[in-house]
Amino acid sequence: MATGELFEELYLCLEKNSKPAGVRLGSFVFAPNLAPVDPCTGAIKGKDLDGQIAATFEAIDAFLKSAGLGHDNLTRVTFFMTDLTDRKKLNPPWEKWFPNPNDRPPHKYVPTSLPEGILVSAQVMALADAPNRRVLEVEGLVHQDPMSMGAMTGNLITTSRIFAGQRSEDVSQHTANVFEGVSALLKDAGAQYSNLTQVTAFIGDAKFEDVVEKEFERLAGTGKDAPVLNVLETDLGGNGFPRIEILGLM
Repeated sequence: MATGELFEELYLCLEKNSKPAGVRLGSFVFAPNLAPVDPCTGAIKGKDLDGQIAATFEAIDAFLKSAGLGHDNLTRVTFFMTDLTDRKKLNPPWEKWFPNPNDRPPHKYVPTSLPEGILVSAQVMALADAPNRRVLEVEGLVHQDPMSMGAMTGNLITTSRIFAGQRSEDVSQHTANVFEGVSALLKDAGAQYSNLTQVTAFIGDAKFEDVVEKEFERLAGTGKDAPVLNVLETDLGGNGFPRIEILGLM
């Protein structure tokens, strides 16, 4: 029988819950949805958003521990929230975990529907046996929240949402400006568009989709070797103009 990379399901409650929290494939570790619940009983932990954020960070820690990993192995975290109004409440625990902005993995927040009673949950990506993380930057572009624009962990490139450094009311020009930021970040990583595996565009209005697709195809090409493009229409506030997130491998 042919052998390949180790595949392992990861559990947070071996005794009473047969549902895995995530998986490990080789050195890559992934959890799609870590919620503020007791892993054995399913009971919600935390009566308000503050309590549930604390419980979600505890769940991330428990998941990393189940894979023999720690904060240094995190490559990106996505927080799902029913309401982004209080998203800044994620900042204090994130800064506590990563006080050094030069060693901070990217993260982001996304509005979505969640099971009744759940106000926040998290998707986690991590990498075992990787050298130290290197934060990737775009000159002149900084998030208002304590987020890195991107990071290189081992051979994996991850980012938060990249926005336009120079705003334009013209949708085509604004989209081109966003992709200029993507190009600058790839350059900092020593990479190019051929290294990308997935691009996700967040838009606030369906009218932006065609513009994003055209600029993406101009830069990344088309065909079976081109990275996958996902366009998600969601309300992130602001003017709804495109913001871009990427994944890539060196």
